[in-house]
Amino acid sequence: MVSPWIFALLSPLIFALMNIMDKYVMAHKVKRAYGYIIIGGAVNLVYGVAVGLFLPWQNISIIEAGYSALAGVLQGLAFYLYYLILEKEDAANMVGFVYTYPVLVAVMSYLFLGERISLLGYAGMGMTLLGALMLAVRLKQVKLSVKAWYIFALIALTAGYEFFIKASVSGMPPLNGLAIYNISLGLAVLSGLLSRKKVRDVMSEMRNARWAFLTEALTFTGVMTSYLAMVTMPATIFTSVSILQVPFVLVMERIAHAHVGKMSKDELILPKMGGISLIVIGLAVMYLYGGS
Repeated sequence: MVSPWIFALLSPLIFALMNIMDKYVMAHKVKRAYGYIIIGGAVNLVYGVAVGLFLPWQNISIIEAGYSALAGVLQGLAFYLYYLILEKEDAANMVGFVYTYPVLVAVMSYLFLGERISLLGYAGMGMTLLGALMLAVRLKQVKLSVKAWYIFALIALTAGYEFFIKASVSGMPPLNGLAIYNISLGLAVLSGLLSRKKVRDVMSEMRNARWAFLTEALTFTGVMTSYLAMVTMPATIFTSVSILQVPFVLVMERIAHAHVGKMSKDELILPKMGGISLIVIGLAVMYLYGGS
């Protein structure tokens, strides 16, 4: 049996690569953000249906299926905020702020799922969170170009979506949950087609559909690793490990900026090394003492 730590470590790496590719597309390809967002939602719907057609659906719990559907709806709402923020901000800025959400997941998992980990495990989680906050403080020195409530709403939606993924995997195979999640995400995003202006935006961005299929394939793979990890790993531990996405994005964004440009406003990595170091130390403590 593959260790859940393998999936937990793969997830932030895949999502970091997705963040950088999304930023590249928004900075260099997309002219009408809403149109591209809706195309991305349609791609997620296609992936969800394609996977679901090949899965058995007998004995699937309605409650757990509902949790996956709710996770997809929350992520569908976050989908809009994610791209609208990414259109104007560095990927590292956005990820640095959003990855304070594990504390919300920890609270919800404690209250509603009864998750308990060792004191040293919580100490490790605290280190990773402190590291993320240190990065956020550094990133705050770069003036944000989006409204603050966008960031706060994205944090809350991200916490909710990962919490409901964990709630769904206790009674349902991960791939079934993934299919339901993607279908719900796609339907939530496609509700934007109720606006005629958004339909025109979609038509003008159809040339970028190939990019949507590529980046959302990474999203699909990242979410799949999340489902597989949380089958046996506490949500509290998983979301803390996910903070690795922050330093991954920082490094990848700097490399991409050097090669293609127009990717980053804040190019310095050295001032952020204290936060990155705390994240790494916290992860080591959780691995050794947090339980899974």
